[in-house]
Amino acid sequence: MTRRRYAIVCPDLQGSGAVANVALNHARLLSAQADLVLVSNGFPQGLPESVRTVLCVTPQFHWLRRFGHAPREIAFARGALRALKGIVDEAGLDAVMCHGHVVGALCAARLKADRGVPYALVTHGDIFDRPKGTYGRSLTALYKAVTPTAYRRADLILALSPRMKELAERWTGPDVRIEVVPNGIDLEEIGPSAGQEEGLFDGEGLKVLFVGRLSVEKGVPYLIEAVSLPDAQSFVMAVQFHPESILTPGELGLRILANAVAGLVSR
Repeated sequence: MTRRRYAIVCPDLQGSGAVANVALNHARLLSAQADLVLVSNGFPQGLPESVRTVLCVTPQFHWLRRFGHAPREIAFARGALRALKGIVDEAGLDAVMCHGHVVGALCAARLKADRGVPYALVTHGDIFDRPKGTYGRSLTALYKAVTPTAYRRADLILALSPRMKELAERWTGPDVRIEVVPNGIDLEEIGPSAGQEEGLFDGEGLKVLFVGRLSVEKGVPYLIEAVSLPDAQSFVMAVQFHPESILTPGELGLRILANAVAGLVSR
């Protein structure tokens, strides 16, 4: 039986973000069953030897500083489209899996129209469900413009939660298949590194662990308020804190722990 040939398109695979981690997990699983091509503007080390990588070099617009995010995403989607057309013309593709609505609308949907290649859309968020202030004005406008198209033209939507499925259903018809595929976590990777804050989890009372960036849509202030119960010791820890986080540890009453942020909230 002829092996299927798939492509996964995702920017910044060399990073440590959640989107890149999900895309790489998909790549490792699919590469065991099909010929796989990864299209990105950077790749990590340690990929399976069977995975072919296609580097998509596009302008980064660093000179625009915080206004460079939207044109950077558009440039990557257009570059990825050119790369995918070359792959299709060279050896064909059975399907494309794209991560994010910009890549879905400006890359995968156009490839489908031009070359007839179906695509699956992996949804990591939805601009119409984000609280005000999550993104800047230009990026918000871009996401609102591309999101409906990315949903409507997809052949398969992989939603990370039942809520994400509901959001996708607002834009799709009965012909679009939507499956809920939650993200998995490795419990051994969560917690402070060895030697950091010994005894942090000791003691009696309620302990709550938060893993994620300190940004508006994560709802960390509401989490802290919810666990600040009378006579309860509540622990909150946020990993992946970096300068792009909209909220600062000080604003949340948290203290920095090396490459993590930890806070103790009690009454």
